[in-house]
Amino acid sequence: MGRSRIGLPPASTLSVRQLPRGGGVAPVHPDHLPRQKPELLILVHGFNVTKTGADSTYEKFLDKLASVLQRHGRGHRMSEIVSLYWPGDPTVLGIRCPLKFRHAVENARKTAGVLSEFFNRQAEGWNESQRIRFLGHSLGCRVILETLLGLKDGLAWRFDRIALVAAAVGENQMCSTTWNGHTRGSLPPSLRPVIQQGSRAWTILFSPYDIVLMCLFPFGSRVAREFDVGDAVGFKGAPAWKDSPEKHAEDLRPLDHDEYWIAESAVELLAGAMFDTPMYARPRAHVLPIHALPRHQAVADGTL
Repeated sequence: MGRSRIGLPPASTLSVRQLPRGGGVAPVHPDHLPRQKPELLILVHGFNVTKTGADSTYEKFLDKLASVLQRHGRGHRMSEIVSLYWPGDPTVLGIRCPLKFRHAVENARKTAGVLSEFFNRQAEGWNESQRIRFLGHSLGCRVILETLLGLKDGLAWRFDRIALVAAAVGENQMCSTTWNGHTRGSLPPSLRPVIQQGSRAWTILFSPYDIVLMCLFPFGSRVAREFDVGDAVGFKGAPAWKDSPEKHAEDLRPLDHDEYWIAESAVELLAGAMFDTPMYARPRAHVLPIHALPRHQAVADGTL
């Protein structure tokens, strides 16, 4: 991650991994985040990604982002970029095991606890202009939301822009006013309080063509003993947000789960959300809600 690119400096790193593959959650190694610029953008990878895999993903995304920013003449306004590494790739005998989703969720929550404690401690030395922005993918969105949930009072306003991409987080858990995760025992609390914090700007990128979230998220949630969480936000979006101007959800069909990092449409939108470039305007006339498609067409498309 040390290579420089046009208009974009090398990314700094923040790691809570004990091992490059598998392993548990470690304390944050740096004593502080880099603050050469008043804005930090923290990238958070998702489930089943090794340290090497995250390196490759971040590198491809940052190259694409640099190209977009250069095209819009915004490279000089670049935030400091930080690549986060966390152990979302549980292993069995050294081999990655996606079936251990419950362990990955536990590590996501532990990572969030370490990060929120870290930010609560670091904030004492921040000046008034310091802002933190998060861009997460898949289960990395859970890391972000629970990190925000753990911030001490008076700190949340500094985290002013959040992008959730292909979010492996249930809509009920994040948006519902009635869902209570504690009703079945050892479940996490509702994440709705995070959504209600301050005037934070939110961006959700989702796709009803996301096979991972359509097929595996419901199964993984049950494995993790998280019930009634609803459809993944990265699959259906967040319908409850449709009338909230500070909350933007974009349907990026036909993107699949791992395509957002390098898809031109997604990177354009993320550049707009994080750096105020003109946001990519996608033609909508031909796009029908998934429930409006004839079943035979949906099956042929791979939607069902």
